Amino acid sequence: MYVFAMVSGVVAIIIFVFLGAREVNNFKAKLSVELEGSATRAQTYIAEFVELRNVMVRAFAEDHNELLEKMLRFPDDLIAQNAVEELVTAYFPSHFAFVAQDADGVFVPDDLGEFVGDACRADMSSYSGVLKDLSEGGRILSENAMLYEPFIHPQPYNYHFDLTSHWESATGKSGLLMISFPPNQLVKILAGHEVPGHNLMLLRKDRSDLIEVTSEGWRENIQREGLLSEDELSRVQFRMPINGTRWEVAYLPSQEVIDDHIYKVEWLTAIAVSLILAMMGIFTWWYFMSERARRSVLFENENLLHQSLGDRTALRTLIDLVPMPIFRNRDGRVEMANGAYAKFLGKPIEMVEGKMVQDLLGKEVADQIREVDAELIAAPGSIKVYEQKVTSGDGRNVRDVVVYKTSMELEGDPVVSTVGAVVDVTEERALQARLEEQAMTDPLTGIPNRRKFMEMIRNELQRSGRFGHPLSIVTVDIDHFKSVNDVHGHDRGDEVIKIVANCLERGVRENIDLAARMGGEEFALLLPETDAEGAMTVSERIREMIEAERIVFGGTTISVTISAGTSTAPAGHTNIRADQLLVQGDKALYASKRGGRNRTTAYSDI
Repeated sequence: MYVFAMVSGVVAIIIFVFLGAREVNNFKAKLSVELEGSATRAQTYIAEFVELRNVMVRAFAEDHNELLEKMLRFPDDLIAQNAVEELVTAYFPSHFAFVAQDADGVFVPDDLGEFVGDACRADMSSYSGVLKDLSEGGRILSENAMLYEPFIHPQPYNYHFDLTSHWESATGKSGLLMISFPPNQLVKILAGHEVPGHNLMLLRKDRSDLIEVTSEGWRENIQREGLLSEDELSRVQFRMPINGTRWEVAYLPSQEVIDDHIYKVEWLTAIAVSLILAMMGIFTWWYFMSERARRSVLFENENLLHQSLGDRTALRTLIDLVPMPIFRNRDGRVEMANGAYAKFLGKPIEMVEGKMVQDLLGKEVADQIREVDAELIAAPGSIKVYEQKVTSGDGRNVRDVVVYKTSMELEGDPVVSTVGAVVDVTEERALQARLEEQAMTDPLTGIPNRRKFMEMIRNELQRSGRFGHPLSIVTVDIDHFKSVNDVHGHDRGDEVIKIVANCLERGVRENIDLAARMGGEEFALLLPETDAEGAMTVSERIREMIEAERIVFGGTTISVTISAGTSTAPAGHTNIRADQLLVQGDKALYASKRGGRNRTTAYSDI
């Protein structure tokens, strides 16, 4: 009994240490998922924010090209400059400066030194390198209009970033328009997505240690140096570049927060281990004291019997104090178990001790236990740790458990026993499954996300190529979705996205096809064993379904349409990649957009 109690104590200590380590690992894994999701959302918001501002700057330049030409032609005409200033302020209330440049490199207003600075002048001059035939009043190549990637200019007291666009008037004159913005909105986006206690930052792509913006401000007003230290640089995680800019979103996890959680777990584990050691010490002292007393009255049978009963009662009390299931098996029978083990099986203790393992857990589990016990008995002192599924006493609840087991020989008993402890990991496995599912699911619509779609399309391409089946995809984009957000707000826009996602999911075959949200208002359908004609049929059916939807916002009823493109890997394909299909689908989708929207175009028809 003493050996069993000591082994049980050691097993309990090992289990508590294991549980503490598992809690630390779970915390780090959960934090990693949370930080990655936060950084991804911030990356998306900032990319959309910059793209929206670029669109507005280009639209402003196109709509007011004649006024810009007049301002550049007559640089001393303050009326024209004031008119442009009023329009820029109306379009962009948060801007703090603007400047136009003609094909000759002349800047108007000519006050860059005061408002924009030499860095902006150099950037704009570099950007104007896409001009042609400067001496003859040439034009800026429109396809190069997105070559300029904004970054934070460290102008004292006016930190800002610039957005530049080409313009061309009806007379053939052309030039550039640059508008400067303070980084306040970038700070708000980072603050809105930052996980509490950790640092979400905007860094430079071309200089990995340079801090552009944090959730607290920019380099000019944050209470720290503008560069990451070597230690901080080594701890930066989830660098995510933002297309069209010189920025990347990144996280600097707080080591203090992580260490504080680890300290709490270690502190609690140390308390539990100390209690178990104290109990083991008390029991050891009690055991030896009892042994000495028992030997002193060896010939007194009554006292010997009383001592034996006391030993069993004390051992039972000690074992029952341990909160995890503990047992001792001998020759396929449960010889001893604590209350936690009986509770785990859903039976009273008297229905557990003395019963055959097969009667308690079933033949399949009993056979597995018999194999493990045989290995332990053949190698005395060895330890086995294995996972097993165990059915509860009522037969309705299946639990995932980790079993820690070793063998032991009791004095006077020729049969070797096995002792062990059970850790229920059902909730941990369920949490792991939920985290994996969340990583593959779009949080807004509940349908699969881009990551899930890319995994499935690669698998289906391999399968269809192996069995000679066709495979089609449909790329989908909501028409004029920006106007829905602008007129009705982003909350209503989210409702539209949910309705479209629901229509897509209802329009495909359950457990065969896949509807996924690729990002923003973009979706995609994966149609296994579907040829080009079938893909067109599915796409048109869904397009008509969405067009017929009537969406009510308060007292307003609206409808939306979609544009779609199909791409097919024909039967017998061998070397078509997932990205090729998506590129083809996107080209077909763009053809639908150019053709007037609310239609489906097959890639083969382009």
